[in-house]
Amino acid sequence: MRGNEPEKDRSERYLLTYADLMNLLLILFIVLFCTATKDVVKTSAVMDAIAKSFNGPTSSASSSATGTTSSGTKTADYSEFYKQLYNLFKGNGMLDKVDITQSRDEVVITLKDNVLFAPGKDDLDGNATKLLTAMGGLLTKIKYGQMQIEGYTDSDPIHTAQFRDNVELSQKRAYNVYNVFRESGVDTRTMQPIGYGETKPIAANDTPENKAKNRRVVITIMGKGLTPSDATLTASQLLNEQIDAAKGASSAASSSSGKSSSSGVTSSSSAASSSSMAKK
Repeated sequence: MRGNEPEKDRSERYLLTYADLMNLLLILFIVLFCTATKDVVKTSAVMDAIAKSFNGPTSSASSSATGTTSSGTKTADYSEFYKQLYNLFKGNGMLDKVDITQSRDEVVITLKDNVLFAPGKDDLDGNATKLLTAMGGLLTKIKYGQMQIEGYTDSDPIHTAQFRDNVELSQKRAYNVYNVFRESGVDTRTMQPIGYGETKPIAANDTPENKAKNRRVVITIMGKGLTPSDATLTASQLLNEQIDAAKGASSAASSSSGKSSSSGVTSSSSAASSSSMAKK
C-alpha cells in the first residue's frame, strides 16, 4: 500500500499574482510617461507596440491621421500645424528666438524678448505684424477650443504717460497681438489676451540675459474648448490674477519710492548732523 504523499508546498504561489501585478504597473507607467511627452510620433509608436503585444496589429496609423483614438474619442492632432509653424519661423530665421512645444492637445508658442516689441513699447513694427499675420492665417486652418495670448515683462519699472506699470504694458502688448489675429480672420470668441507684467518670471531678474528671458509673449492653443461654467471660472481666475498682478506692481513701485524717500531723508539727516558738528 502506497504511503501518504508529502503535501506540495504552495506558499510561494502568490509570486505569480505579484509578477502579473508588477507587469501591469510597468505598462501603466510607460503609458503615463508617453502621454506626458511632447513627441506625438514617438508616443504613437510606443502605444502601437503595447497594443500589438496584447491584441496584434492595430490601425492606429489611420486613426492617428484622423485625430481619433482606438476607442473612438476624437483628440486634437497638431503635428501638421507644428510643422507649418516650424517652417514659418525657420523661413524668417527666428528659430533661436522662438520656442514651440507640442503635447497631445496643446501647442505653446513662446516669442522671446524683442521678437515683437521694442523695450518699453507696445507697437508692432512691419516685420512683427507680417509674422503674426502669417501665424493668424495658419490658425484659421485648424480647429481648436481656446487660445490664450499672454504678455510678460522684466522687473525694470516703467511709469510713463502711456503705461502706469509693467502690467498695463504687457496687457496692451497682448491685445495688439490679439488685434492682428482678429484682422487675420481668427475667431475672437476663442481668444483671451492677458497681461501679467513682471509677476510671473521664468528666470531671476538679476542679469540682462535673464531679463531678456522674462520679456516674452506666450500663445497657448488648446484643443478643448470651455464649457459655460469653465468659462465663468476662468474669467474669474483671470480677473483675480490681473488684480493680484496690478497690486504686486503697485506695491513694488511704492516700495521703490519709499526706499528713495528714506535714503533722501537719511542723506538730509547726515548732512544736518555734519553741519552741526562743524558748528561745534
